Amino acid sequence: MNAKRLLLALLLICSVNAFCQQAKTVTLQNQPQKVALSSEQFHNDEIKQLQLEITALKNRIQEISNANIDNQNRIESYADKTNTDISHWFSLLAILITFVSIACPLIINLSYKSQFDSQLKKLKNDLDSIIDSVKSAKMDAESAKKSVSTITKLKQDIDSIKKDIDRSKKTAERAAKRTMATKKFTQALSEKDKLKAIEYYTDAIELDPNYYEAYNNRGILKDDLGEKEGAMRDYDKAIELNPNDSDAYCNRGILKKKLGDKEGAMRDYDKAIELNPNDSEIYYNRGILKDDLGDKPGAIGDYDKAIEINPNYSIAYNNLGVIKDDIDDREGAMRDYDRAIELNPNYSNAYLNRGILKKKLGDKEGAMRDYDKAIELNPNNSNAYRNRGILKKKLDDKEGALQDYNKAIELNPNHVDAYNTRGYYYFETKEWLKAKTDFDKAIELSPDDPNYYDSRADLYVAMEDYENAMKDIEKGLSLNPSEDIEKAIMEKKTLCEKKLGEKKA
Repeated sequence: MNAKRLLLALLLICSVNAFCQQAKTVTLQNQPQKVALSSEQFHNDEIKQLQLEITALKNRIQEISNANIDNQNRIESYADKTNTDISHWFSLLAILITFVSIACPLIINLSYKSQFDSQLKKLKNDLDSIIDSVKSAKMDAESAKKSVSTITKLKQDIDSIKKDIDRSKKTAERAAKRTMATKKFTQALSEKDKLKAIEYYTDAIELDPNYYEAYNNRGILKDDLGEKEGAMRDYDKAIELNPNDSDAYCNRGILKKKLGDKEGAMRDYDKAIELNPNDSEIYYNRGILKDDLGDKPGAIGDYDKAIEINPNYSIAYNNLGVIKDDIDDREGAMRDYDRAIELNPNYSNAYLNRGILKKKLGDKEGAMRDYDKAIELNPNNSNAYRNRGILKKKLDDKEGALQDYNKAIELNPNHVDAYNTRGYYYFETKEWLKAKTDFDKAIELSPDDPNYYDSRADLYVAMEDYENAMKDIEKGLSLNPSEDIEKAIMEKKTLCEKKLGEKKA
């Protein structure tokens, strides 16, 4: 299309130029000659002449216009022909180029075919060699990868084995220490010497610091030896190591009761029962505490529960008999004592308690037989000696009674009731100094018990020392005595006030 426009522009320029040349020629040829005519004629002729020239010019312009139209048609026809020719030439050129592009390689291939085949064969051989090398390298790489993987896994296995060995070694060391600790623990259990047993438990704890059973058992021995603080620390540690150890709670409750912390003891017993509701011993100990707190129905309930869990629990039967005796259920008490002795014929305290009950029932001979049996079974039963001494005194065996009192105090230098009983013996024999010594000792051992102040007040009254008697009476009344003791003390108080009034008068 651009080519058409270019050719058209060239033709137009040529036509305008030709027109200009023709117009110039016409003008020169028709120029009028100068004739001397009149002015008007001259002007008319001149006008006519101009009209003729204009007409001639119009005709000429028409001819030129027709000629331009013809030229334009010829130019368009030529442009179309030219475009067609150019298209043909381009087609021929494309065919030629295609032929050359196909023919040249063929010619070159024909010229260098042998050389090309040789190079191609060499190239193929080189390529095969390279492929083989690549395959070999790939195989080597895969083999190396497998080797690396194997080595890595082997290293991991070695590390795992090493860790297992370390764990096994540590486990073996712990097991060895635990075995040694168990050996020490077993030695402590069979050791009769409590101090030596404590050493064994200590060794066991050093070998195994988490051996809570050793702490618990060591606490029991320390308690028996009077090391209350050390025992409490051991019970606390046992519970810290094993908060579910009901035995440790029970033992700590027993110790707290001894130390006067009855509320703390009750909490420990309750916790022990919560952890192990089928332990008869815990119910038994809580029954003792409830009895001390004056909750006799609660105590009976705990003893009954202990017996329900363990029908052969002779100690529970014995304690149940004591409570029934206190609430005047003497038939029930006798049945419980008989059952305790039936279950355990070597139970010294059951014979002692049954002897006390028989004495109350007037069976002095039966009581004496039970006291003798209790002492036979346990020659160190100081309570049995004291009660037998009281019975002997009633049977007028005063010498035998004094011997039993002395034996009770010999066996238990802190036996406060034995001192008080022997003091009354000396009181009745009017051995005032010995009586006062025993009453003083009883008050020293139990300074908060109004009974012993009442006993010494009796002595002071007998000695006519009414001022000291009044001091003991007032002290006894301040200690919240029972109704019976309060009544006895008040009688003595009235007597002392009367005697002191008479003395002042």
